[in-house]
Amino acid sequence: MSQSSFLSQIAENILRDYPELEKITLIFPNRRAGLFLRKALSQQIDKAVWSPNVISIDDFIQNISPLKSQDPLALNFELFHVFQEVMYGTNPEAQQESFDQFYFWGQMLLKDFEDLDKYMVESEHLLKNVAELKAIDQQFDYLSEEEKALVTQFWSSFKDKNLQQAEQFQELWEKLPTIHRAFQQRLREKGMGYSGMIHQSVLEIIKQDDFSHQYGTIIFAGFNALTTTEQRIISHFVEKEDAKIYWDLDRYYYEDYAQEAGRFLREYRQDPILGKTLPPIYSPSDNNPYPDRAPDHFIAQKKEEEFPVEIIGVPLEVGQTKLTGDILSEIKAKILARGETFEEEKTAVIIPQEHMLFSVLHSVPEDFKSLNVTMGYPLRNTALYTFFELVCRLQQGATEGPLFPYKVALELLDHPYLSQSVAEDAQEKILELKKAIIHRNQSLVPLFLFQEMQLPIFDALFYKAPDVAHFSEYLTKLLLFINKSVLTEEFEDAAPEQEFVLKLYKELKKLEDLMATHTMNLQMETFIRLLRQVVQGVRVPFSGEPLLGLQIMGVLETRNLDFDQVIIMSMNEGAFPQAASKNSFIPYNLRKAFHLPTFEQHDAMYAYLFYRLAQRCKKMYMIHNTETDGNYKGEESRYLYQLRFESPFKLKEKVLALEPKVKQAEAIAIEKKGQVMEILKERYITKEYPLSPSAINTFLDCPLRFYFRYIAQLKEKEELKEELDMAATGTILHNALEALYKGLMKRTNSNTIMPKQIKEELMKSLPFEIEKGIREHYKINSDQHLKLAGNNVIVNEMLNKMGEKILETDIAYAPFEIVGLEMGRNKFIKVPFQYEGKKYDMKISGSIDRVDLKGKQLRILDYKTGKDDTSFPAVEDLFDRKKTKRSKVALQTLLYSMLYDHNYPDTNHEIVPAVYAIREMFSNNFDYHLKLKKTRIKDARPMMPEVMNHMQLLMNELFNSEIPFYQTEDEHKCTYCDFKQICRRG
Repeated sequence: MSQSSFLSQIAENILRDYPELEKITLIFPNRRAGLFLRKALSQQIDKAVWSPNVISIDDFIQNISPLKSQDPLALNFELFHVFQEVMYGTNPEAQQESFDQFYFWGQMLLKDFEDLDKYMVESEHLLKNVAELKAIDQQFDYLSEEEKALVTQFWSSFKDKNLQQAEQFQELWEKLPTIHRAFQQRLREKGMGYSGMIHQSVLEIIKQDDFSHQYGTIIFAGFNALTTTEQRIISHFVEKEDAKIYWDLDRYYYEDYAQEAGRFLREYRQDPILGKTLPPIYSPSDNNPYPDRAPDHFIAQKKEEEFPVEIIGVPLEVGQTKLTGDILSEIKAKILARGETFEEEKTAVIIPQEHMLFSVLHSVPEDFKSLNVTMGYPLRNTALYTFFELVCRLQQGATEGPLFPYKVALELLDHPYLSQSVAEDAQEKILELKKAIIHRNQSLVPLFLFQEMQLPIFDALFYKAPDVAHFSEYLTKLLLFINKSVLTEEFEDAAPEQEFVLKLYKELKKLEDLMATHTMNLQMETFIRLLRQVVQGVRVPFSGEPLLGLQIMGVLETRNLDFDQVIIMSMNEGAFPQAASKNSFIPYNLRKAFHLPTFEQHDAMYAYLFYRLAQRCKKMYMIHNTETDGNYKGEESRYLYQLRFESPFKLKEKVLALEPKVKQAEAIAIEKKGQVMEILKERYITKEYPLSPSAINTFLDCPLRFYFRYIAQLKEKEELKEELDMAATGTILHNALEALYKGLMKRTNSNTIMPKQIKEELMKSLPFEIEKGIREHYKINSDQHLKLAGNNVIVNEMLNKMGEKILETDIAYAPFEIVGLEMGRNKFIKVPFQYEGKKYDMKISGSIDRVDLKGKQLRILDYKTGKDDTSFPAVEDLFDRKKTKRSKVALQTLLYSMLYDHNYPDTNHEIVPAVYAIREMFSNNFDYHLKLKKTRIKDARPMMPEVMNHMQLLMNELFNSEIPFYQTEDEHKCTYCDFKQICRRG
């Protein structure tokens, strides 16, 4: 801490003015200042003395009051009972809120009641329902005209409105005074109170003639934004007991009315009692050093530095933390270079955004011997909270069996608390378990899969709690396990993790105890929602050895403390100053009229905190985020503008930024050399693996995609999909139609299909076969209930509609004879090609959806659920990669026709390539024929030689070592490609 600090000056004064320190009591805004005061005293004495009594204002007031302060959660429970009684009485039919629904509103009411009591506002006055605006003059005659106008403006918003919400608000508003008083009465009867009640009780006590205390001479130090009750309590001791006040102020903002940082101090200067303890306010332009004038630390302390203030812009939070580490190294190096001793405790890093704490800790240079963290860290930003949230979701989603939701289960299996707390061989088992869950393709995972792992954590974790008591026991067991597991070497920072576990455990037990005390029986779902709300608001306080090491703290923790070097991060609007809370039942107009705190007071308080921190330091580094990040829009804090345009300092400003140079995606080409060519030869020459028409189309669309899929055999990461995608939809429809026709032919022992059979049998069986396909996709047994949700309901309906349309088309085409279903799977056509002067054959094979016969027409029928054009201008266009609308379905169906003609030769019939393009079937002019130049292809045989010639050229290209596997030039084809991330396209 700085040698010229506020606390050092207090220590000097009390050593001079009070020879018996043990007979005085110093009262500070917080407890932290007392520790630093004792250190300041120890540095100014050379013999042992009794320490003065040092206490915070809250402890001082609490010690006088007979009412005992309660935890906010406990107060919320008490308020809930009062709220229910006042709002609904004993009416059992009234629609009452559950406690978890009330919790948020309860917090808001508690805050408003605190403000009403601390600022001495009678709730009956403020919360009056002024139905007639003319009544304002009569009922609020003690208000000024400006204040009456604010009240009028508020109630005008409800005049002549019959809105239900407005009526409900007015009903609640009218009952708030009753709730307020009944709540206070309930607490008094139990000897309890909230802060505002306790403050008012102390005001009443100290005014009594027989009031006495054991605090001796009282000194108030370091106060600024006082509530009305605090102001009156302090004024009482100053007036009646000659208490002394040390104000922590600077003339820079105290004497300048434009500076909001001095707002409260200037107001106290007008107070008949407190005003006498403050220095006079001179004109800022008056340079006379009057002996009673406010001190000038803000400017005087920075005269040694050429640039006492540095403002640095840096993109993103990670940039801020990295820069903070660099500045710390720079500060230390400069001090050592001057031949001075570097005292770490004289440097402070201020973190306005609490969630950045751990990234800052990791950025502190290793040569800093120690550090002290004095701030709270939100539990919701920890790994423990994500684990807690997953556990809650696991319980909420678990069904009888028990069965657990797969998404939550997979996330839990990936959580560090699990992955880092089991042995290496168990981690392999967990990996296999994840694969098994995905492969099962079911949204709910049975318990036995986890039991087979035989891991203690799994036995504790994958359990369905039947009620709140068992859930609490379940969560406690998990917390104990985590507490033990974080002590292993895999966890670098066990102490913070254990702090988080302990805090969550305490909140759980506190909630359990309060539920028992208030005999409140909650349903599991309600309890989880409530616990979640409670935990989200919890902050874990960090504290080390406050007198040693680099000081890392939040903004509020800096009160009364001074440092030589200060680094303030997140100097952006919304972070510093922090945005004012808007959660209140009492709107701005009424708050302003009745002198309750508004955003103006909030802004003035933060301005004071900033300038007070700045006033005695020698050097300030202020870092602001230049990027739009989360809730912040890169807008600099107002304090930076104030320093630029109002302060006399020479500022040093810079913005650190890397110029974004987006590297253009380079073209990828895989040469057909070495191992690539060896794989190509092995697959298609040595082992004679066949190519499917789909593979042919892939090669034509993009040779590189063909390489990834068929040569390198890269596969998409297998994922469990809750909703049916296009591929699954097509498979289900194909299988349903195959099953329908196979079943009909088996039952009738005939391949001839009649219209009546389709209409009366297949139409009725279609929904069953589609449901069967969905069950097979999700691996759901026939004896299990199939419950479709979300998009799957629509997909199921769509599948039935598409199936019906195909059957309707078949009814119109029937009678016909089915020659085969899914034909050609083990049949081939051979396409000759050359490689290194030798001739080889490439096998082409595929599965034909349906072959049917009617008259002379032998249809080679392909079902197509996707969108494609069945018309093409010429055969060569089917092989032209540059054609953006190349008909893939036409080439595929022609290859199927060649496959059938080669393996099932039949010269008596015309081979008709046909496509049931399902999207087109709903139009009135649907035609199943392929079309060459808009002319129906009634027999594919004349085209087959030309198709074969182009196939030979294509196979020659495939094995041409001079032509690599290159990317397509048409990036539209990359949109749905599985490998677009590799190519950085799409």
